[in-house]
Amino acid sequence: MYRKQTVERARPLAALIACCLLLAGCPDDDGRAAPAAPETAAFTGTVSFGMPIESFELRVGAFDTAPRTTRIGASGRYEVSALGLTAPAIIGVQDTLYAAATDLTAPAQVTALTHLQLVEVLRDDPVNALRNAVNTRSSSTAVDYAPITAAALARAQARVVSLLRERLSYELPAAVAAADFVATPFSNTPGDPTYDALAALNAAFTANGSELTILVRERVRELEPCTRFFVDLRIGGAVSEFCANTRETVADNTAGDAFEYRYTALDGSTLRVRAAASTVTSVRLDQASGAAYACESAACAGLSISAADADGRRELRFTQLALAAADGSAAATLGGIIGTALPGLPPLDCDGARRPPQPVYVTADDGSISGLCISLSFGNAGARSIYRDLSSGAQRLSIHADDTAAASIGLYRLDNLGRRITDYRCEGSACLGFSAGPLFALPGSLRNRELRLVDTRLSRVGNGSGPASVTVRGTLTVALGIETTPPACALSPPSERLRARVSNETADWDICPPYDLSENGTVRVDRVSALDYGGRYTGGLRYSFENATAIPGSLVVVTTLGVVRRVEYSRGRAISSETGRLDDELMLCDGLACRGAEIDPANAQTGHVLRFAGVLLSEERYDGSAADRQVRLDGALLSAPDCLASGSCP
Repeated sequence: MYRKQTVERARPLAALIACCLLLAGCPDDDGRAAPAAPETAAFTGTVSFGMPIESFELRVGAFDTAPRTTRIGASGRYEVSALGLTAPAIIGVQDTLYAAATDLTAPAQVTALTHLQLVEVLRDDPVNALRNAVNTRSSSTAVDYAPITAAALARAQARVVSLLRERLSYELPAAVAAADFVATPFSNTPGDPTYDALAALNAAFTANGSELTILVRERVRELEPCTRFFVDLRIGGAVSEFCANTRETVADNTAGDAFEYRYTALDGSTLRVRAAASTVTSVRLDQASGAAYACESAACAGLSISAADADGRRELRFTQLALAAADGSAAATLGGIIGTALPGLPPLDCDGARRPPQPVYVTADDGSISGLCISLSFGNAGARSIYRDLSSGAQRLSIHADDTAAASIGLYRLDNLGRRITDYRCEGSACLGFSAGPLFALPGSLRNRELRLVDTRLSRVGNGSGPASVTVRGTLTVALGIETTPPACALSPPSERLRARVSNETADWDICPPYDLSENGTVRVDRVSALDYGGRYTGGLRYSFENATAIPGSLVVVTTLGVVRRVEYSRGRAISSETGRLDDELMLCDGLACRGAEIDPANAQTGHVLRFAGVLLSEERYDGSAADRQVRLDGALLSAPDCLASGSCP
């Protein structure tokens, strides 16, 4: 009987979810600055749930240091050493109940109010930032600290007061609403105004059939599409935001020195600013409710416009700009900074998000411009990074990079059989204007990279119609996740290990599948159909080998009449047929190009030893064109028994 052994599947360890930490130092505006050392050797505060409290653990951390912990007693009080920490920091309760930001120079309270305040600042659940901070020692790349500034926290506090009024019909007491949510000490006992306000907030959640986590989830969903372009909006005491998810800059005169800057929110509200160079002529805000607000010329003194950069972008800087209501009611006030779109680009719904989908603009030789909403995902195969477009658009983007240098960039489409057809591409050093930035953190994702294409020219490939070339412009944030690593095949016997060395790489990515013949096992055999390989090898046997589930690498060998006809190698999950490959990387040889590959006669169990001696496989893309790499195969593998292909095994 043939051997059979099962593959043990790795079980992920349960992740430790604990509230902690971190933040780099920032000035009291929205700019970046070097971290500042705390002025006190310790900081204290109160954690309150607005109800009796049990003993919990509070965690705090800082750049490149392990999280610090302290116990929170029944009074809610805590004290933590601030020595060695940088300000501000994020602190939180062990099971991610509440979080707060602190500058480490004053008492830091941690409540539902401070948690909602951080939601507004981070535009995400603070739990995600806290998880990042606790799961890495290199906290300088674990959390995006820049949004947390004194000014941002103050604006967020005002929005929280309005949010509770609108969503829960709960009016925070004036004294509590006016006091700094984080820095103002209080007693965690009934009768204290802050404690009583928190207890009343709990009651408001209950009365509305809601809870803090539900409100946070709803608010994050509202903020996610608008993480880049927003300004504060205050009307009659209510504090909210105008969040633009589309932008457009339109010429406003024939001379080309005046523009209308248009912004549209998800609910249909619009903001329009007309200006000649840096001189504002009018501003108009039309809300989805039908309310309209405006100013003209000198009355728009609360708005200044920066000089255009090299691309033609400007910044609109609102400093409590008052817009009169058309119906004579309370004026609307705008505050904050918002960037303009490049002149002439079409508006896209994905423009306002820092996460995918994100905008890319394609300019044809005739000057026509089209916009794409791109959702890039990351995968790696050795030193090659592969950025795949997961959008459903008619035209999609593919980027292959070696470290931070472009290997190839292409625009492609899918035909009616699901095959990738590349229409435009650049190769290597011809991909001018492409850059890949350093790693950085976003809430919920430790490893992100920004890819920029600045008028990167792609040339037409194939015989399709269309312009000879296009240029691509866009800035895309990609979450990298965990890189795959070479399989550990050192313990595999020589008869069951295939050494694979990709050109220009130093690490071998071997094939050493555990000999598992169960359904969907790691070693398989089947008959080649007339639909495969153009019908050239119909009736032949196809031997498949795949590394264990958590280790990338797979091989397919096609044989007829005891001769190896085709070999395909990939460091992806599995190789599919020519009509629907699932992997961006595929190395293959076909026919006489497979010199050095042999198949031994069948053994007693009808299996074969497949031998490889310096077999060279060339890279091939989805569209069938050759690429720039080869893989050399040396070693041997034991195939599944032929009888499995016909179902005749004893």
